[in-house]
Parts: sequence; C-alpha cells; structure tokens
Amino acid sequence: MVYDKTKNISTTSVNTNNNNINNNCTTMMNPSRSVILMVDPYSTGCMIAQEISKRGYPIVAIWTKDISPEMKSATHIPISCRDLRYLAQIDDLPEWTLSNLVDAIRATVKSAAMRLGEPEDYFAVGGCMAGGEAGVDAADRLSERLGVTSNGAR
Repeated sequence: MVYDKTKNISTTSVNTNNNNINNNCTTMMNPSRSVILMVDPYSTGCMIAQEISKRGYPIVAIWTKDISPEMKSATHIPISCRDLRYLAQIDDLPEWTLSNLVDAIRATVKSAAMRLGEPEDYFAVGGCMAGGEAGVDAADRLSERLGVTSNGAR
C-alpha cells in the first residue's frame, strides 16, 4: 500500500502477471461488477445508496425481518431518491437463519447477472453497509459472514 500525500489517496500495487488474482480485485477496478448490499436503506440510507449507485456500483437492498412495510414505502424514501433502482431486493424472511439469507443473496446476485445476459459469476459482493439504524446489526453479521470490510458483530 502506497500513500500519496499530494493526492490524499492510497493505492495498492497488483501483480498482473499472477494468474490467481481473485475476483474482488477485478470488481474493485470495475465498480459495475461489485455489488454493494444496503441493509434497510430507508430515509438517509437511501441517499447513501443513491450516491454509491452514482459511482457505478449496483445495489442490492436487504430488508430485515423487523422492518415494517411502512419503512419501505414512499413516505420514508426521500424525493431525491425516487428514481433509484436496485439490482435486486431481498426480504429476510421470518423463518430464515443468517445462512439462509447469505444463500439468498448469493442466488439473487447470480440470477441478476444471468438476467442481464452475463455469466453467473459476473458480480461479486464488494461491500455491505447499514442503510438505517434498524439494519446495523444485520449488516455487521452479513459483512462478517461474506468476508467484506466490517465493523464486526462482536
């Protein structure tokens, strides 16, 4: 990792001669292939999702078990976000465990790729963040389980 004080950025060198570069490296260079999970993206969280989307990242909304239908309605979505389109939305069903939710995320991301005419491994989960207070614990558990940057669940 190299820090460039003049540009206030950090960069990581990648050995392109290595045939074992993992998929996350590819998706970080191409945001359109790196899915960001937004857990309960209502109110201000919807605005965060919109900003991430503007940078080229597809967003998958995860709605936790305890989120009310009202929180997903237009009354809790800022007017400036009404045009935001998610790659997919997943409702965490009452009977699901964390493993079931992770399986649903993986299946949904594969399905979305194929729906767009891409191979099923086209997308990789590049991040997971809470879109609202209700989603903080779930986002931490999911990010840990998926191996993406996390605040941690402990």
